[in-house]
Amino acid sequence: MKQFDRRKFLQKSLRLGLVSAAGIHEPCSAFPEPGSKSQPIDDGLLRELYRPRFHFTPAYGFMNDPNGLVFYGGEYHLFFQHNVDIQRPLQKTQWGHAVSQDLVRWQQLPPAIVAEDGYGAFSGSCVVDWNNTAKFKTGQETPIVAAFTSWGRGQFIAFSNDRCRTFSLYEGNPVIKHPNDSKRSFPVSPRDPTVVWYEKGGYWVLIMYQSMEDEKGFGFYTSSDLKNWEFSSHLPGFYVCPDLFQLPLDGDTNDLRWVIMDWEQYATGDFDGKAFRLHTSPTKLDAASGKGSHTGLGVSANQTWKTSERIIQIAWLRGGQYPNMPFSQQMAFPTRLSLRNFPEGIRLCREPVRELELLYAKKHKVDIWRLDEHSQNPLAGIKAEFLDIQAAFTIPLKMKGRILLNVRGVPIEYDTLRNLISCYGRSEMIKPVKEKLFLRVLVDRTSLEIYVDGGRVVFSFFHFFNPAIKELELFVDSGDVNINGLNVYEVQPAYERN
Repeated sequence: MKQFDRRKFLQKSLRLGLVSAAGIHEPCSAFPEPGSKSQPIDDGLLRELYRPRFHFTPAYGFMNDPNGLVFYGGEYHLFFQHNVDIQRPLQKTQWGHAVSQDLVRWQQLPPAIVAEDGYGAFSGSCVVDWNNTAKFKTGQETPIVAAFTSWGRGQFIAFSNDRCRTFSLYEGNPVIKHPNDSKRSFPVSPRDPTVVWYEKGGYWVLIMYQSMEDEKGFGFYTSSDLKNWEFSSHLPGFYVCPDLFQLPLDGDTNDLRWVIMDWEQYATGDFDGKAFRLHTSPTKLDAASGKGSHTGLGVSANQTWKTSERIIQIAWLRGGQYPNMPFSQQMAFPTRLSLRNFPEGIRLCREPVRELELLYAKKHKVDIWRLDEHSQNPLAGIKAEFLDIQAAFTIPLKMKGRILLNVRGVPIEYDTLRNLISCYGRSEMIKPVKEKLFLRVLVDRTSLEIYVDGGRVVFSFFHFFNPAIKELELFVDSGDVNINGLNVYEVQPAYERN
């Protein structure tokens, strides 16, 4: 019997570019140092060395929270916190803007809402005012209204009558003002207004981060015209970047559940248009989030496009460094949200949107139905830089070993004895349902996203991948598993900036 040597496996991972199994790593030494005389670099290549190929990045400057996600006229609008200066002076924060018809190929437009008199345009949301409740309409297009925090002045609104190409500030700003606005304090000052239409009541609801009696949480407000807001309730236990929407449980449209979330967690419950009552405890959205990892901190500032067909989420994949690049930070790949029941309870699942298939360049269908410790590596010979790996397993209850997937030097491990999936020092318990386990991995230039069981558990990591390292490995250290499907898709770049 071939014995699994964990030390040998980790040493091999080190050679492939991983520096620490505990999650601490540095850029691979195969990358030349900036200005290296021994290995001259083309200027264009140096500028774009760490540019992701199918995750959104700004052309230049620092980017963080997604804002104002709205779908109108066949376009997905992605606004985002943007700073021309990568050092990110907060008083210069503006709303960057990009549009796409398919969620994968983006066109960056001029900034939508800019800083004014030293007051940065912080996070917020956009709504399509179909009924012209705010009376901003001046042409043929339906007005789109943005609500945002003018950092230091309160909550502002702005409106557009030309499909978000230009915005005008409302003369009556701020529409909501609090005593702590001028403090510009992250734990104290209210911010990040999210506006939704409450169909049952026929009015607008605004949710924002607001501390009351020194307790962090969400303040809820209502309005008939987007200009005049009345406070209705406060929900403790949440922090910034709120969002609110409904989803069917297990696809049953007769069983709609309300979901509320902040920058890193979510919960389900009841919402009556005035107040939210929790049915579940807040749960982390991303198993990679947390402190102490140099691989990034998971996703943050999760926001959604709400269409008649689906709820689509995008988030800031934070924590990475992009040396000598004209930009900093990237978005996670857009995901479709669903609510599903599992033995551990209701989970908000995140799966990559189907539009990723538009970028598939080549498919590798691996014809293998069983894998044990004597099997050859079924992924040998597949070498590509940008990937969508999909594997479906049947794991016998008697199996006491580990399934290991080595993705270009990064080990992903599922321990069948402990029902534990691990990567980069982050772990999550996940017990297969009916012995089935599905694993999907997206690999871009500077990110690794792992989706387990259709997004039941998700890990989102920033990672410097060495373009020269393309090897993949799949093996078990003990026992055997059945493989119900194993496909590897090469993903072509959504754009080229070189």
